[in-house]
Formats: sequence, structure tokens, C-alpha cells
Amino acid sequence: DPNFRERPGHEQRLEAMGVKGDYAASRDDALSLMKKSEAEVVYFYCHGGVDKEGLPYLSLGPVGKDRFTRSNLRAGRIRWRKTRPLVFINGCHTTALSPESALDLVSGFVEVSHAAGVIGTEITIFEPIATQFAEDFFQRFLIEKQNAGDAIRGARLKMLQDGNPLGLVYIPYVMPALKLT
Repeated sequence: DPNFRERPGHEQRLEAMGVKGDYAASRDDALSLMKKSEAEVVYFYCHGGVDKEGLPYLSLGPVGKDRFTRSNLRAGRIRWRKTRPLVFINGCHTTALSPESALDLVSGFVEVSHAAGVIGTEITIFEPIATQFAEDFFQRFLIEKQNAGDAIRGARLKMLQDGNPLGLVYIPYVMPALKLT
């Protein structure tokens, strides 16, 4: 989305800390990368919403174009067998997602694709907060090799220390002890 003004700086800061990866600019690119990669983390920086039938989606690529749904995981045969990544959905404009519909995406990644877990939000999250939380979490989880629970807790506490309680909106659907090998 061209309105994601924080994305270029976010990408640069992630690269500067040693976090590197492949970039997908559309749903089809993302499906292709997920199918062939052995990634330890799959990171979505996107919008989310609910369609007219009440199905949750992630908006990947140009706004209103490529919607990513749970059914894309099954249709694309995204099944991680060797490396089961942690999926981090850093999506804004997700206020339309109820906890029940958000779980549809979470369970899709876990049940269909065999992800190790999912981290996401259930409310709208603004870009400066989204980038700050993700960068702190990735520093802890990927670089410092903390387990997922400690990395989430640390990122939340850092934001609280800075006077911002919105780090608490990140919900982990992952075993706290999950750690990179």
C-alpha cells in the first residue's frame, strides 16, 4: 500500500539489525515464496479486514486487489513440514476482525500449513507502533535468540516503559518456549 509511509525505513532498520528475507509485493508472490521457502519466520506487513461473507483476509499488494484468505493456504498447498515458521501478522485496519474471525486465519496457518504459531493483533494498529513492536520483537527473537514468550514480553515492556500500552495488543498464538535452533 503506498500509504504505508513507514515501510521503507522499517525494512532498512530490519536489514541493519541483520534480519534479511525475501519480499512479496502481491498475494501470488507471497504464496510462491511460502511454498518454496524454509523460512523460520513469515512476516506480513499489511492491512486486514473482513469480506461481505464475513471471511477475514489480509490485503497483500495494491489495496483492494490481492486478498489473502485461509483458503489460499489450502489451494496453494502451503504445508511446512521441515521448517515450521512463526507467522507474524503486522496488520493495521483490522478492527473489523472479531476474535473469532481472526482465529480463522490463525487456525489456517497452524492447522493447514503447520506453522509453529502466529502473532497478530485484534485491533487497528498504527504504523509507528507496528514497526516499533516488530523491530523490538525481531531483535529479541531472531538476533538475541530469546524464546517467543520472552521476546513478546520484552517488546511489550519496552513499549510500556516508553509510555505506550499498545504493545499489549499483540496477541501470541504460539507456545512461549518456541525458540530458533
